[in-house]
Amino acid sequence: MSSGFQDARKRKCKKTPPSRRKLLVGSRVEVRSLEDGLLGSWYSGSVIASGTRMRQVRDDGYVDEDGSGELEERVHVSRAVDGLDSGNPSNRSSYRGRIRLVPPSLAINPEELLYGLCVDVYYEDAWWEGVIFDCCEDAKERTVFFPDLGDELGTDICNIRITINWIEGDDIWVRRGLWSFLKVIQEYERQFFLPVSVKQMWYDLRQKEGFWKIKVWMCSDEILWEKMVFKTFLENLTIALSSDMLPFDLVRQLAREESAERPTCVLRPSKKVQKTLGCFPYNPKTVLSWLIDKDILLPRAKVHCRGDSGGSNLAEGRIHREGVGCNCYNTLLTLDGFVSHFGGTNHCPAAKIRLEDGRMFQMVTGIVHHVVVEFVAKIHVGLLELEGKQISLGTDNLTFTLLKPVDYERHDDLDLWMISAAENYVKLNIALDVMHECFEPVKDP
Repeated sequence: MSSGFQDARKRKCKKTPPSRRKLLVGSRVEVRSLEDGLLGSWYSGSVIASGTRMRQVRDDGYVDEDGSGELEERVHVSRAVDGLDSGNPSNRSSYRGRIRLVPPSLAINPEELLYGLCVDVYYEDAWWEGVIFDCCEDAKERTVFFPDLGDELGTDICNIRITINWIEGDDIWVRRGLWSFLKVIQEYERQFFLPVSVKQMWYDLRQKEGFWKIKVWMCSDEILWEKMVFKTFLENLTIALSSDMLPFDLVRQLAREESAERPTCVLRPSKKVQKTLGCFPYNPKTVLSWLIDKDILLPRAKVHCRGDSGGSNLAEGRIHREGVGCNCYNTLLTLDGFVSHFGGTNHCPAAKIRLEDGRMFQMVTGIVHHVVVEFVAKIHVGLLELEGKQISLGTDNLTFTLLKPVDYERHDDLDLWMISAAENYVKLNIALDVMHECFEPVKDP
C-alpha cells in the first residue's frame, strides 16, 4: 500500500512536457481588458518585447492619457505560452487567458448563430465576448448578451465572429460552443417555467455564495451549473408564488395544461349569486362587540381614559359594539383613537382605559386573548383535517378543496414540490378570479 501511495504521488507531481515558446516579438495578439466597464473585451496589438512570463504589447490605435505616445502594456503570460509546460488540457472549453494570438478568420453561416452560441462582437475597436440571445437565425441583426457586463446589444451579423479558444500548450483553436448556463436554463423551461427572466436568473446566480466554484461564465461543467441554477430557480419560484409575481397569462397557460391532463369543470357564478351575496347584512366584528355578545361587557358601560402617568382621568366615554363614544362630541372611536383623542399615547391603549366598576380594560382583553388563542388552535387543527379533501357544497355538484403552500425545504421530493406548487398557484388564481366575479367593484366615497 505504501509503494502504491508513493507511485500515485509521483504521477500527480509529474510535470507536463514543455512546448515551444509563443507570442514572440512581432506577433499580432489580442489582450483581454480587466478594467471595469471593459470586462470581456479583447483589444488588438503587437508584441514589442518579451521576457520571462511577460510580454510588452503596444495597442493598436490607442495613445497614453496625456496623448504623448502609443499605449503600451505589460501582460503576464502562462507557463504554456513561455514553453515551460503544455498547459491543462482538461479546461479547453472554458479557459481564457490574458493574451492570445489573433484568432483565425472563419466564414459564418447565419444558420449557425443559434440561441446561446458563444460569439464575439466587434464594437468600439474591440471584440466583446457574448452569446446569441435571440432565435432569429435568418435575421441580419442579432441580439447578443454579454455575461461579464450583464448587458445586451443588437448588432449586424457582419460584426459577429464565432468564439474560439486558443489552447496555448498545443497552439490550436477550439470552438467554445453553447453557453452551458443557457443549456441548463432551457431544460427548466421545457419541464417547468421560469418565474423570472433569463437575465434575472443570471444576475441572481452571480450573487450566490457558491459562484466562485464556476469561476468564469464560460465554464463548461454542467453539473456545477445545474446545482447553481436549481438553487436560484427554487428561490425565485418561492418568491413568485408567495408574492403573486407570476404573469396572469402564464397562469392561464398552466391552467389549460392542467385541465388538458385532468378534465375538470370550473363553474362561474351568475349575476344571481352576486345579487344574493349583496342581500346579506354587513355586521363587522370587533373586540367590543365580541365582549358584549359574551356578556363580559354591558352595552353603553361607562369607561374612563387615564393619563400616561396614571393620575386623574382625562376623559369619559361609553362602550358601543362598534367603538367607544366620547362625551365631547357624537362620534365613535377605536380604542386607540379614544386614548389619543384626549392627548394620551396610543401605546397599549387597553392599559389606559378603566371600567366604571374599577376593572382595567387590559384585564378584560386578557380574557379575549386567552379565548382567541384556544379558538385559533381549534381552527388550525380543523383546517389540517380538511386540507386536500374535496368538500361538497350541497348544490350543483359544487365542491371546494383547502390548499396551502408547500415549503420546499421540508419537502422530500423537490421535483414533486415544484409541480405541486405551480398547480396550487393555478387553482388559487382561478378561485380568486371566481371571487372577483362575485363582487361589484366600488369606490370609497
